[in-house]
Amino acid sequence: MAALRPAHRTLADAVRARRTRPRPRQGRLLTAPAERHSPTPDHESIRRLRACAQALAGGACEASAEAVVRRVFAIQAQDATAADLGIRVRGRDITAQAIRTAYEKERSIVRNWYMRGTLHTIPSDDARWVLQLLSPRILAATSRRYQQLGLGGVSL
Repeated sequence: MAALRPAHRTLADAVRARRTRPRPRQGRLLTAPAERHSPTPDHESIRRLRACAQALAGGACEASAEAVVRRVFAIQAQDATAADLGIRVRGRDITAQAIRTAYEKERSIVRNWYMRGTLHTIPSDDARWVLQLLSPRILAATSRRYQQLGLGGVSL
């Protein structure tokens, strides 16, 4: 699996710091000196980091639909129009036709049920390893429903 991109790494560090900071117990106040703890980012800082990691702020404007999707890894695509707008807002002068071309002619991005049973668009180069990684969990989660429908013996 690829390493985290710099913007995602910064976001991950901020979220981890926020989750791991000590919290006061019921009825007690923490009295540890402030210098012992690294500064904890506030909600606004985390929002800003998330927006940058998702290419919605910070001046990141990709030139193609594939570059946008590769930058953020996946765009939720349950609603095709919203997915296209999600790509366009993160890009520079990307038209609806350019997105359609990326899906249909170039095949540089693909839409499938990779995560949580929800359609997502990802770079086509990543489709194989993402399916190999996530499909066992999805198949295990849906096996009971397949059996209820009489599809238990069907090989996928």
